[in-house]
Amino acid sequence: MTRNVPGVPLTFRPLVADDLTLLYKWLNAPHVSRWWFMENGKRNPTLEEVRTHWTRRIDKMERVNCYIVLLEMRPIAYIQWYAVSDFPESMALVSGSETMAGIDVFIGEADCLYRGLGPVFMSKFLKDIVFAVPETKLCIVDPEPTNTAAIQAYKNIGFKHSHTVWNAKYGIYAYIMFLCRDDIRTLSDINGV
Repeated sequence: MTRNVPGVPLTFRPLVADDLTLLYKWLNAPHVSRWWFMENGKRNPTLEEVRTHWTRRIDKMERVNCYIVLLEMRPIAYIQWYAVSDFPESMALVSGSETMAGIDVFIGEADCLYRGLGPVFMSKFLKDIVFAVPETKLCIVDPEPTNTAAIQAYKNIGFKHSHTVWNAKYGIYAYIMFLCRDDIRTLSDINGV
């Protein structure tokens, strides 16, 4: 159990081509594919679709910053962030500004679910990477309203629900949540120490 353990050894490294087979495995795991869509609105992508989609990001042809989350050097999760202003379909869901970032995340390893790791690594990622960009003042997430575990994890770090909106791109509702730079909870707040 991660709760009440200060200094959880979580780090991030940029996604590389050698990670794409692992990403394919994770995206096809039932606990991930239930919530995660590919660009074309499809769940359970092929390995070729994963390679095509994420190679654009690895090669910086698409402005999404992709990372693997490591727990004691073991890859356990995927997290990405982007400037919302770079994606018109995301801007249409929120009243955004140039200072807003968006994140998407999933835990790929099933044995790491429900251990309290998500809020811990998301808080660290937001502080160390997303909000390290001085212009970034606000971050959004957009889980499905029925993804209660993700919503609770986001609440644990300080995200607040703003509104629910229809996301026509994926044909689902998006539960829009915001976090201001100054409202992020500390690791000790999350762990209760």
